[in-house]
Amino acid sequence: MSEEPRLRISIDRLAVLKIREYGNHKSVRSLWITLEDLAFKNAKKYPGKSFVIKQEKLAPMAGLSVPTLKRACKHLVGIGLLSVKHRKRPGCAKYDRNFYTLHYPKQPIDHSDLRNHRSCNNLDKQLGEASICPAPDGASPLPLRQIDASPQKRKTETVDAEAAAKQLAAAEERKRQEEAELAELKERERIEKEQRLERLRLAEEKQKADEDAARLAEDARRLAMRTDVGSCVAAIHRAAFDEYNAGTLYMLLADYDRSTFDEAVGKLLPDMSDKVRACIKNNEWMFE
Repeated sequence: MSEEPRLRISIDRLAVLKIREYGNHKSVRSLWITLEDLAFKNAKKYPGKSFVIKQEKLAPMAGLSVPTLKRACKHLVGIGLLSVKHRKRPGCAKYDRNFYTLHYPKQPIDHSDLRNHRSCNNLDKQLGEASICPAPDGASPLPLRQIDASPQKRKTETVDAEAAAKQLAAAEERKRQEEAELAELKERERIEKEQRLERLRLAEEKQKADEDAARLAEDARRLAMRTDVGSCVAAIHRAAFDEYNAGTLYMLLADYDRSTFDEAVGKLLPDMSDKVRACIKNNEWMFE
């Protein structure tokens, strides 16, 4: 019975070598493998080896505590393999999610450690022996130029193909990073726009509520003043009038009820009370 093929992901060898070069901590390696797996799972949602996740969720996936995770992320950021941007959901006051983007080393792979491999030595030996033409008796062997040139040509073509593949991969990586940054910029602008509109709406509601409260307070003050006999008495004393000229006395009827005004006149001293009654009698049409 045939088994289904197992799903495998690739781990960037240059990144692992760089981690090994700058400390080779177990926590950093564990975090890098977890980040590679998350980038593979979120390839369709976030292009460019990027994804969004909380630190509290990422830490147990990498088998680390949150403080250790923060130190490992800081180490990867320091050696240029990772960039972390803090994000927050609309309506939240604090940042609760991080936007992670993986960056791979740009330098070409060094194959110098494969020079001493047994298969490479055997291949070089076979090519070297095949490139020598058997010579006549007593003469030194002559190299066959066509046989010697063919491996060199194939090697040059292979190098050119590898360089072109690396340039294409670098261009695709730059394109993925630009797309991820553009998507993040649009998302950030959308959130900022929503927050700005929400602030404007709250400011308008507060201004309207303040105006309504001020209007109600003024209405209540005016209503209370219309029946306040004491303030009416004080207003009569401040008014400018005499027995024949009403002056500003009749204007008090705009702020006080007539019953309140008459009661206040009754509380005045006799001289002032007589003066007010004489003014009302002589200007009766103004106090109707």
